[in-house]
Amino acid sequence: MQPELARHWLAFAQLAAGVLIFTAGVIQCGFWRPGRRDGRFALGLLGLSGVLYGARLLIELPEVQALFPIQPAVWPFLHAAITYVVLVPLVGFFELTFGGGWRQSIRGLRIAATVYAVCAIAIDGLTRKPGAAMAPNAFFVITAVALLIANSFRATSPFFEEGWRIVRVGLLIFCGFVLFQNLVDAPLLRGAWNVEWAGVLGLLACLGYVAVSHAMENDRRLHDLRHELETARQIQMSILPRDMPRIDGLEVAARYLPMAAVAGDFYDFLELGAGRLGVLVADVSGHGVPAALIASMVKVALVAQAPHGDDPARVLTGLNQIFCGRLERQFVTAAYAFVDAAQGRLRYAAAGHPPAILVRSPDDGHGDRVHAIAENGVMLGHFPDWTYTAAEQPFQPGDRLVLYTDGVIEATDAAGTFFDAERLCDFARTTQARCAEAFAGALVAHLGAWAGRSSEHAFEDDVTVVVVDHLPRG
Repeated sequence: MQPELARHWLAFAQLAAGVLIFTAGVIQCGFWRPGRRDGRFALGLLGLSGVLYGARLLIELPEVQALFPIQPAVWPFLHAAITYVVLVPLVGFFELTFGGGWRQSIRGLRIAATVYAVCAIAIDGLTRKPGAAMAPNAFFVITAVALLIANSFRATSPFFEEGWRIVRVGLLIFCGFVLFQNLVDAPLLRGAWNVEWAGVLGLLACLGYVAVSHAMENDRRLHDLRHELETARQIQMSILPRDMPRIDGLEVAARYLPMAAVAGDFYDFLELGAGRLGVLVADVSGHGVPAALIASMVKVALVAQAPHGDDPARVLTGLNQIFCGRLERQFVTAAYAFVDAAQGRLRYAAAGHPPAILVRSPDDGHGDRVHAIAENGVMLGHFPDWTYTAAEQPFQPGDRLVLYTDGVIEATDAAGTFFDAERLCDFARTTQARCAEAFAGALVAHLGAWAGRSSEHAFEDDVTVVVVDHLPRG
């Protein structure tokens, strides 16, 4: 009675193990990306081997076979076919994680196991005898065990990182049960103790432990990264002007909308006294922390240009000389405007930047009120001998100057159409905003509606707008 009870418990354990291994395999297959040979692809291969092995465990049980309307003669063929194939994705998994192995031994084993599986299934089909080609299977299994153990002591893989010891323990557990199954149970005990699945569970448990540990470590790193990004965002916001300049005869407004936590856009002012103001708007190529670091350098470099802040060409030349040789592959575009409210004039220079928009007073009465100031030079940081030039324009009471970054004119709608400079001029021409603050807010809202953004911080690029109004007299 005792052996019979033991067999019942063993069958129950096999059923539970089969369900567990099959389910875990299905979950891992969800990570599969067939077109990419990366960690997710490796997990997919491991999951496929788990699905096959779990299915083989389950179909060995008569109780499971009774659940499906399949001819009894089919089950042995299906069991044999799975036995032939199951080694292929498992060895493929270790090939991706260990590499090709010593002298490409793991890769060679995978190729040989694949050829054997195809030939063995064909032989079973032609002879109509399930398991007719089963004899070499034990050789392949034992060879795989030896190669995996040997290569585990020389392999290094980012997939496992610090979990190599745990993986080796799982391999040793798995290999011990496999060797018992193929060298002891099958030839000597007639398969009475089919416990190979216990080794598979041990290997899966070790791999699962490493995977969970890896996931927790990734979560910790992600948390640290988010904290660092928040710190970088706070630092970047601290280098932007906290308040708009208060200059007699001028009203200034700005909108700064970073695409991510930190951005490459930057704006700042040089208050030069006596109704005079310097305005810089810059855009660093790229996004994220590298662009933000360079943007912070722009602020320091701008302060050094304060003694000649009334000369835009000289300001940009100075900035260019500071950045040349320091930016590597990145670059900076910038526009600098000097406004003198008392003298009613505007000087403007740019370095690879979108043209500024000058909106004349409604009382001007001279044709189109909106003009693009296209004075431009090369981007900053790569041409040390470049000489910038400035354009000078009248800037009378009621006039408005709009500086911006390319995130404004390169915003796209659902059809992929750019907002472009012409639409910006049309907006400036038709808007009824009577002050700089209202105009800046209306422009950002209009741009968001054009791009179909539910949030003003959801643009595809950083957006910066600076508006300077020359206040009407009286």
